[in-house]
Order: sequence, then structure tokens, then C-alpha cells
Amino acid sequence: MKQSLKYRFLEFVNRNGLLLPGQKVLVALSGGVDSMVLLHLLQTWQQYFSLKIGVAHFNHQLRGESAEADAAFVKKVAQMHNLPVFFGSGDVREFAKKNKYSIEEAARELREKFLVECAEDNGFELNATGHQLNDQAETLLMRMISGTGVEGFAGIRVQRGKFIRPLLFAERKIIEKHAEAHNIEFREDPSNEDISFDRNRVRHRLMPFLEKEFHLTNLQPFLRTGLIVQDWLSAIEGQVAEVLENELKMTGQNKIRLGIETYKRYFSGIQIQIVNHILNRLTNKPGRILFNRFQSFNQWVNKTSEGGNFLLSNQVVVERVHSHLLFKKQSRKTRFYRIFDELYPGAQFNSPELNFQLRINLVDGSPRISGNPNIELLDAENIKFPLILRNWRPGDRFQPLGMKFSKKISDFLTDEKHLFLPKKQMLVLESAGEIIYVVKNRISERYKVTNQSMKILKIEIKLQ
Repeated sequence: MKQSLKYRFLEFVNRNGLLLPGQKVLVALSGGVDSMVLLHLLQTWQQYFSLKIGVAHFNHQLRGESAEADAAFVKKVAQMHNLPVFFGSGDVREFAKKNKYSIEEAARELREKFLVECAEDNGFELNATGHQLNDQAETLLMRMISGTGVEGFAGIRVQRGKFIRPLLFAERKIIEKHAEAHNIEFREDPSNEDISFDRNRVRHRLMPFLEKEFHLTNLQPFLRTGLIVQDWLSAIEGQVAEVLENELKMTGQNKIRLGIETYKRYFSGIQIQIVNHILNRLTNKPGRILFNRFQSFNQWVNKTSEGGNFLLSNQVVVERVHSHLLFKKQSRKTRFYRIFDELYPGAQFNSPELNFQLRINLVDGSPRISGNPNIELLDAENIKFPLILRNWRPGDRFQPLGMKFSKKISDFLTDEKHLFLPKKQMLVLESAGEIIYVVKNRISERYKVTNQSMKILKIEIKLQ
């Protein structure tokens, strides 16, 4: 009997300290089998924990009449169990389009925002969601495929803020058997079969393949991996909190200052969280810096020269001011600086708006001179990838080919008679925070090809 879902649920909740006596819990009730079983188990142990339970339902406005039927079902369930029920809705497609999110990202952000506000407005201390072990396995596999830092291997958190996931230990098939055994009614979401979504392709194609070909029948290692990393991250987050409280200084509405030596004192796992926090605070929206961009930023920080700047994102630039890093949100009142792309060898960038195409490739050391005005050759020995294609910024410097000293990009562009774009729109290629090429005009003297060059970067420009 102790192996039943009922008692495994209690054991998991107690082991992870998810519920305390007398708490008010708002259950995110979609009407699907996971959330309905979660509600049933919480009600089963309601007297044991002296819980006060409510339910909340969010309509993503993606499935028309089917979504309306889900809401009606949730309302019926709440009335049957005499539970307070709260409804919300949001135009996920419009939100995704406006913020350049995927449908899944937009749905999650709007849903979680509703749940947090609903809990706060109605006196609930916790939000409980029906995420289970298959969701965790799918999440970790998706992140491995798409690429992730260490934080990504935490997967779905057992507890984060006011959100708890008491079913994260249980496999989908066990949850479905529990629903059948206890005659728990639920609704099927037809969008779960739509393989245009990444998660559904992992669920319906990759997971069955792994089960058949690699005998992946035990998903508990995915739970253990997530819990181990989550425990590790909790220690890191404590150190990050200290930095945020004691070391970050707001020097204006859109400026944050951080000591360079303070930043260097921490290892990359803490540094990337500090950078993400600064980005989120300045832009006022959640997000993460790409790991390759973070590595380029660290290479720039570790250079000894003072001055210069680094475009951290399309909205935030970092300047080195004496012994500090100054993070600044770019003002749209002045010119807006933009990162166009991150490029690896073999990549091609097309810009209909600027009417040109750029392609980069690594070639062997045999070509020394291109002889083609649309092709540039650079010594690639010390070039770090990805290369960043971006607008130039005031304060940018590089050493033009043929010159002994560096020069401001602004002065270089003023002196040049023929620019393929207007000065304000001119682009540069950057490697680890260093400008190696003013596009279609001049490469850096430091990266010119010599007789000793063994690895060469070929850059080809095609005007459209």
C-alpha cells in the first residue's frame, strides 16, 4: 500500500518541504489528467495538512470552443467540491508575436503571471501545478538538444518562489492509472498531439524511440539529475543574492555599476546569473544571455585595456569605466544599437533591409590575397567564435590595416570616402569584444594574413 501514488505523494511532499500545516494552496487546474489527479491528492491529504484549497484556470485563447469547454469543466469540478475558482485569459499568439516568443514561452509567461497575481490577490500562499516526471524528462532532453548551461539541467524546479510541483516524481502512466482507479474525470487537450511543438515531438517521437532502442523505461535518473542541480543552484543563488545586494550600484534609472575585480572573483556559474539579473532589471523582462555571448563578454572583461564597450544585448551595452563595469540600457531617444547575428564558420547572414549578404568560412593557409574587392581574408589563429555582427558604437576602436595605432571607428568612418552603408548604419564584426573588421571597408591590422598564417577566415560580401 505504501507504494501507491497516494503515499508516494505524501513522502515526496514531506521530503522536499513543499507544504506546511494550514497553508492556502491555489491549484492550477487545466482539466487535464495531471492537474485533476493533483487536486485529488491534495484533497486526500487536505485534513492531514489543514490545507485551504482553491483552483485557478487560464484560457490561452488558442483552441476556441475546446478551450471554453475546458473552462466549463473546471467550473463544474470547483462547484462539485465547493472550492473557490478563479478564471483568467490571454491572447497568447498576439503576446508571442509582440515579444518574439515561441507560443510555448508566451503561454507559460502569461499563465504564470495570472497565477501569481491570482494567488496574491486572494490570499493564497502557494501555486501548485501538475508537472510530472515525463514533463521533467522531456524538458531535460529538449535542453540537451538545443544547448543549455548548467542551470538548464535543473529542469522543472520542485519549488521556485510560490510555485510547487508535488507530482514531479510520478510518471504519466502511474498518474493515469490513479485517475482510472479513482474514477477521476478529466479532459484531453488535442494540442498535446500537435507535433509542430518541440515538446510534442520529443514526447511522441524521441521518447518512444529511446524506450524501444535504449530500453529507457526508468525516468527516475531525470528526477535525480534535476534535484541535484537544483540543490547546487540554491547554494549559488545565495552567493548571487549577496552580490546583488552589496555590490550592484544603481547610478541612474537605466545604469548599473559593478566592480570588475568583484565580478572576476566568482566562477562562471555565478557570473552568468549576475549578468542575467542585470539584464532583467534593466530591460524589465525575463530572459537569459546566450552562453556564447556570455563567454565573449568574459573574454572582453578579462582584457587589461581600459575603455571600450561591449554590446551585451540589443538593449544593454557595457562600458569599462576605470575599475568598474557600467551596464546601460540604450535610449531610443538617440540611435539604437543592434546585434544583427552571431556567426560561426559556414554561416551566412542575409539582410533584405540593408541589401547585402555576408558569408564566412575557414580555409587553409594557401590563399594569401583575394584579388576580389568583395572578399576579405583574415588570420584566424586568434579569432574566437561566434563572431558578432553589430552596429558600431561611439567609443569603438580598432587598428585599421596599414596603421600602427588604433583609431576610433567614428573617425575612421568620417575619413573614409566610400562607405557601402550610411555612417550611422555601418556594421562591424567583433571577436570576443574586439573589432576585427569594419564591414566592406577595412580589416584590423592585428588580423592581417602573413606568410605564417595557417588558418584563414574568408569573409565574402554580396550586395543585393
